Amino acid sequence: MLILIPIYNRTTILKWVLKSVENSTFQNELVKVCVVNNHPQTKDIVNKIVSEFKNNSRFIWITIHREVTMIHVKSWYSTLYSYAREGEVVLMLGDDDFLLPWSSDFRYRSMLNQHADMLLTNFFDRLYFFKNSSNYWLSKDFSLLNFQSQTTREWDFKPGIDPEASFISNHTYRFTEKFREGLDLAFNWCEEQNWLPEIVRMGMLPLYLPYAISLKGGKVIAMNSICVIRGAIVPDVYKEEYAGGGSTQLYLLCAYDTFSNMSLKNYSKKLKLAADFYEPLAKTFDIDLFLINNVKLNSIFKLYNHAKIKSYQLININTFKSIFIFLIKRIFRLTGFRLKLIEKTKNLPHISYLYKKFADD
Repeated sequence: MLILIPIYNRTTILKWVLKSVENSTFQNELVKVCVVNNHPQTKDIVNKIVSEFKNNSRFIWITIHREVTMIHVKSWYSTLYSYAREGEVVLMLGDDDFLLPWSSDFRYRSMLNQHADMLLTNFFDRLYFFKNSSNYWLSKDFSLLNFQSQTTREWDFKPGIDPEASFISNHTYRFTEKFREGLDLAFNWCEEQNWLPEIVRMGMLPLYLPYAISLKGGKVIAMNSICVIRGAIVPDVYKEEYAGGGSTQLYLLCAYDTFSNMSLKNYSKKLKLAADFYEPLAKTFDIDLFLINNVKLNSIFKLYNHAKIKSYQLININTFKSIFIFLIKRIFRLTGFRLKLIEKTKNLPHISYLYKKFADD
């Protein structure tokens, strides 16, 4: 089994991410943990942190450092090609996400028992890191959730029901021919929007991947078990919603444009299920869409045009709500208000307390 952990300048919590992996249960399986550092300036720091774990003989620890920062998605999957064996199970884990103790074994056994090419699982939302990532706050009470439901099912094409495909830590693969064919197809779909910056269009690949694998004849399954705690670093969440500097609305629009594009390579009518889901979301005007630093206005207009969305279709109740919320947030400076209040008023526990909780359980 290969656990792939891409990291970009989030060294303050890498130790705890790796501890969550070390605390995982595995049955008679030697596990490779591959940390892919896409930020050359932090090479020495990453090496030092990973070296603290190398005495654990249950794992093979691999560290890769990019000499030049790559497009994140290309860095992830080129590493997968380099280090995964044929048929090997590959688990993805983000650099601010925690692996729950039972989840690796669940995912591994489900992939092999079902002979699947991809598995989507669920996540706990959300774990906020404060004070240089030394303290944390959980947005929900763990006791209210059922983490260990192991029922798997065939994944279908309709978003909003199955686990969130765009979240990379929900992904588990088997390195098979069908997976590789699906990955190539998903890359091809991203390149269809080649007028957008590469980091933006490639950011859509995790969402496209289960669709592409399915259309190539691969088997994609889903499991509602919560396997990961999704993290977020404060105050990073005030600045941008995605690593590429995009907005929610931009990615919704990209998704609708892709799934409604009948000239798409390997297009299938099954994609209409996804297109129907994203259509009302894409046809909601969001001012933030025009405030993105790395995306030119003419690229946004071309995206609307390519998706066949007319300006009059943006005049609806959802648009009015979106503009109202935007103005209220700007006028009263409410962006991140809840998190700023929590940081000031709550006695936030150290992150080691959360790790100890799982170790004790």
